[in-house]
Amino acid sequence: MKRYPIQIFIAAAGLLLATGCGPPPPEPTVVEIPGYEALQEQFTGRDMSPLRGRRIVLDPGHGGFFKGAVGQNGLTEAEVNLGVALYLRGLLEWTGAQVYMTRTADYDFLTATDSTLVSDLAFRSSFSDSLQPDVFLSLHHNSVASLDRTVNETQTYYPLGSDGASLDLARAIHRHLVINLEIYPAKILPGNFHVLRNATVPAVLGEPAMISNPVIEGRLKQASSQRLEAEAYFLGLLDYFSQGSPTWSGARLDTVYVAPDGPATRVSWTFFSEDSLRSSGPGPDPGTFDLKLDGRQVPFHVTGQGHIVNWYPSEANLDLPALLELRGRNLVGRATPIRRTRLMPVPPRHVKLHLMPEHPHGDAMMAIRWSVAGNAPLAKGSLVFSSDLALPLESGTSGVALLPLPAGIPSEVSFHPGSGEDSILNCDIHTTELPAPWQWRMLLAGDGSTGGPWSLRTWLPDSLPAGLAAQTVPMIPYEPG
Repeated sequence: MKRYPIQIFIAAAGLLLATGCGPPPPEPTVVEIPGYEALQEQFTGRDMSPLRGRRIVLDPGHGGFFKGAVGQNGLTEAEVNLGVALYLRGLLEWTGAQVYMTRTADYDFLTATDSTLVSDLAFRSSFSDSLQPDVFLSLHHNSVASLDRTVNETQTYYPLGSDGASLDLARAIHRHLVINLEIYPAKILPGNFHVLRNATVPAVLGEPAMISNPVIEGRLKQASSQRLEAEAYFLGLLDYFSQGSPTWSGARLDTVYVAPDGPATRVSWTFFSEDSLRSSGPGPDPGTFDLKLDGRQVPFHVTGQGHIVNWYPSEANLDLPALLELRGRNLVGRATPIRRTRLMPVPPRHVKLHLMPEHPHGDAMMAIRWSVAGNAPLAKGSLVFSSDLALPLESGTSGVALLPLPAGIPSEVSFHPGSGEDSILNCDIHTTELPAPWQWRMLLAGDGSTGGPWSLRTWLPDSLPAGLAAQTVPMIPYEPG
């Protein structure tokens, strides 16, 4: 007996089951990828005034030759960074903030002589440093080295070792990125990136999401997502500045010259509750003040109702050069930027004089330019040319003057300090005679004070010795008539 009919029946039954006579297959598992759904906080009813007048540098990372991370479908990090920055600039300028951007289009900062990434990053740091803004914010979007397309994370970085104002800024920004982007996990991390390591103001580098995740890449390509991210950054900056922006007098690193065996030197800093645009803010919390000398805590004195910190080098065992670092917070906990002061030994000093007498004719004059070798400023005193002629000087490192020409060019000139704390210094003299009929004229401002730099509308003749006409100082040679 042939068995083919049975085999056909079994095959037919299998075909019927495959075409739907059996139970339906299970639904495929759908993995929800959170992020960039909608703004979770509102702008209405918020006081935007804390942002008014703030100086903010936005740094859209990468650009030009450096595309940054690239998504699975070709979206570059550089273009997303710029899109978010442009939206954020608009929001900040709407409140009256002063916004500066390291780039506003797709370009880099390479030169014909240096095409390295370090050169590009160095420009961004120097750009911010030259402006000395209130904060520096670098905008990025991350990727993972393994290119694991399932990973997505929010990361906010502050400079490694900076646990003051930069960490405060990172916490404020991170909080609003997490609330509004709804991406988890989310971390605040110390970073040693070039733009953070070289920042001289409170600084943060944001990595709100992973462009290497194809779902997130698709969302980042949309203008609505870039705007949403900018709004989260905006709320973080508003949060940061709402608690004041305390600072110490002098935002940049400066140098104090110390004579360990000389008279007591006092180094002082003043706590400012707000900047010049705001007359008041949360006051200082002296209990948070901390002064370190080369990493070790040193005692200090607080005066002026908690606003002034004084320190005396004589109270410490100095090993120069040394670095002082002062930290503090206001009454609501906002940290000041770290105030750094470099202590240097007083270098050997001497005064360099360039005497430029007119050729004697009637009431001749002598132009004088002086400067101090070693860059340590002179104390208040006088340059003494003779028993009848002395030039009073305020403290400083250089200056110019115009004096009546004495009866002959002095062969010796010395600096005499106004007090007994400094010794008399001999001067190195260089003389150049101004030929006849040229004369000297000192430029004065409208209030009678010494004027500033000048420019020449014509040219000086070859007969005038080189180096006499310095357009950076307010003293010019002129020809009568």
